[in-house]
Amino acid sequence: MTWIGPPVESRIRSVESTVRRAILVTGFWGAIALPLVGLPVLAVVPATADVVAFGLVANVVCLVVGQRHEPSARWGTASRESPPVGEGSR
Repeated sequence: MTWIGPPVESRIRSVESTVRRAILVTGFWGAIALPLVGLPVLAVVPATADVVAFGLVANVVCLVVGQRHEPSARWGTASRESPPVGEGSR
């Protein structure tokens, strides 16, 4: 039986790219939304040290995960890696 369609490696790379992009987008927008949502929630919910610590840790995780997301890039395009900064480059 002959397989019709793209090779398995190509499909796996496509799925990996889509999952990676979804994680970056979630982290980026989570880092933006958590403070906006968290402050009103803290005004309503009793603010214990655990609740505040959880919110801060969640925000830091989102910041770290979403830092390489490029909002100007379209969803279907592969995420471009930032080139390393060398000496004398601005």
